Amino acid sequence: MLALKQVSKFYQNEGNVQLGLRKASITFNRGEFVAITGESGSGKSTLLNVISGLDKYDEGELYLNGEPTSYFSIEDLENYRKEYIGFIFQDYNIIDAYTVYENVVAALVLQNYPKEKRKARALDLIERVGLYKQRNQKTVKLSGGQKQRVVIARALAKDAPIIVADEPTGNLDAKSGELIMALLKEVSKDKLVIVVTHNYDQVKPYATRKVHLFDGEIIEDKTMLDVKPSTIKPSNNKPINLFGHLYFAFINLIRNPKKSFIVLLSFIVLLAATLVIVGDQKRSDTFSYTSHPFVDNVFDERVLVKKADGSFFSNPDLEAMYSNGYVKSVIHHDRLLDEYMHIAHGEDVIDFLYLKPASAAVKLKEGRLPETDQEIVIPQWHQNNNYETVAIGLDYLSSLNTDEAYQFKVVGYTLENYAIVHDSFLNQTTEKTAVESKLFTSTLIKPNLVIQIGVTIPHATHVQVNQEAVEILYDETLVNRFKLSRGFINNNRVGDTIDLTEGAVSYKNNYTRLDLEIVEDDKQFIIFPNTIYIETGNEVKQVAVILNSSLEATRFIESLDNTFIAYHPASYKGDSGPNPLTFLTFVLASMVIIFSVVILNIVIKNVYKAKNKDIAIMRSIGATKRDIRKIYILETLLTVFIATIGALMIVFLLGRYSMKQPLLQILGIKTIIFYIAIFLGLGLFIINGFLNKLFGKTVIQTLRGSHND
Repeated sequence: MLALKQVSKFYQNEGNVQLGLRKASITFNRGEFVAITGESGSGKSTLLNVISGLDKYDEGELYLNGEPTSYFSIEDLENYRKEYIGFIFQDYNIIDAYTVYENVVAALVLQNYPKEKRKARALDLIERVGLYKQRNQKTVKLSGGQKQRVVIARALAKDAPIIVADEPTGNLDAKSGELIMALLKEVSKDKLVIVVTHNYDQVKPYATRKVHLFDGEIIEDKTMLDVKPSTIKPSNNKPINLFGHLYFAFINLIRNPKKSFIVLLSFIVLLAATLVIVGDQKRSDTFSYTSHPFVDNVFDERVLVKKADGSFFSNPDLEAMYSNGYVKSVIHHDRLLDEYMHIAHGEDVIDFLYLKPASAAVKLKEGRLPETDQEIVIPQWHQNNNYETVAIGLDYLSSLNTDEAYQFKVVGYTLENYAIVHDSFLNQTTEKTAVESKLFTSTLIKPNLVIQIGVTIPHATHVQVNQEAVEILYDETLVNRFKLSRGFINNNRVGDTIDLTEGAVSYKNNYTRLDLEIVEDDKQFIIFPNTIYIETGNEVKQVAVILNSSLEATRFIESLDNTFIAYHPASYKGDSGPNPLTFLTFVLASMVIIFSVVILNIVIKNVYKAKNKDIAIMRSIGATKRDIRKIYILETLLTVFIATIGALMIVFLLGRYSMKQPLLQILGIKTIIFYIAIFLGLGLFIINGFLNKLFGKTVIQTLRGSHND
């Protein structure tokens, strides 16, 4: 069933050729217990390595059930070992980081032995070799004799048709040696057992045949008990399943805590550093611009919303805004936020400020936010004046016709250049329905108003509005950003698109209304708040939505149906050219990724180089190249998953307590997943390259290399 015909094996050592086996011809049969003897260096171990497929031979042929094996690839040898060979190594070759139980059960998992029977089978074999008390002890702490017994239990657990043992009792006392020999004799009834030994007398009572080697040649082949030739049958083990691969991946992580921690820490630090830099870059890109050509009062949570058909908001329309999950508050008369209010104490004007609703994000220095429409928060530079009350005077506002002043109690101070008022003051109601605002008394013209718009021609424009004329003038500030799609003068529509290519155009008329709509890429998106037409009473044409988070602006706008058109002023970038700081951040982010590649490559390769022996041992007991690859892919996935949790915690804490920014929200789920995928890809790429190099060697070459290391 197993035959060698003129098999030779040579070794290269520093340019010299050494003989391992010379023209060996021998046949083995199932049911035999073969003792192979000879002096050290006679070729005994080489013969076993060739028989077991741990090493390739250079000349001759090895036949398995009459089939030649010289054409076997490394993958074929793996399948051969998996189906036919159980190996007991002279120098143990057990996985030191595993426990006794885990070393034995590894052979059962690799052959997909029924899960419900694995534990009982492994413990039975461990007890039979006398190690039941040490079953949960790491093998690195065992004595030499104990390690040898673990190897024997593992080989028997595999239940292979060929058991190959290299000095199985060399590290055992006489009593333990007799126990192991009896055990091997017991299993040889339906198997082929080949034992290499220096002490033939110990094996003699059990051997059916003696083979003696000298200087790589078989010089004696003596049969004590004839065995009828028969075909050896493979184990027909089932392929290891996903749960088996996961078992090894998990055990590898927890049983190598130092190595796992080094790799894990590298992923955490490098991923966290990349996310922090990219998050800071996105924050800079999103919130660098505080001025806007159409909106005077730009803050992050404000989104402008109007009806797509230009009609007034109904109460159901307002209810739709309030019920949106991204919305914290709604300011019914949006235009109020763009009026420059004057703040007075007694008869003295102490400041000119825009109003900001308390529902928006406010940076407080001291005190609290307004809780009623008669409370206010003012900037910190007024703190030393100890104002108990201040007034907002409306008579200074040219577009509003009232002498009324609103008195407020000062309840806090802000780090921002705003006057913070309760939302109900701006809405003049605590209800969700719009009411007539005392802040709007009539429809008036706001003189000398400059409204900036853009056009699709190579120049942008100003629209100069005064009591007598509308002049459309060239400007370079908003090149190719917007176009004027529709205009009305005295309720007379001025074309679908005003042609600005002929130069300045003047309309010298008295008028009461000018509606301008802005479109970008032919998509209408906003009627800007400084329109000349002012709402009266409870008629609302445009509202300001205050978001729960400024980072939800895009998601909020996408959540609206076609009834509404919305615009987020804080997202406006302007035409100021590239931001040098943003470019620098981009360069830093790129450098971090490149640095990550280098560091991860060094760390992973060094850590996994230390696992060369473990991988070779796994291959020797039946793990295929595909199995090893799946195990280490899953190990990398688990590592990156744990590292992701750690990195996200670091980014969250740095953002909240150091940078004072919600970095995770700024990054967004898509960006986070993108960079996690990059680091996962890096890890898998490095692991794959390492394994490809390792799989180019036989098991014996790998084991010898690990010993040399």
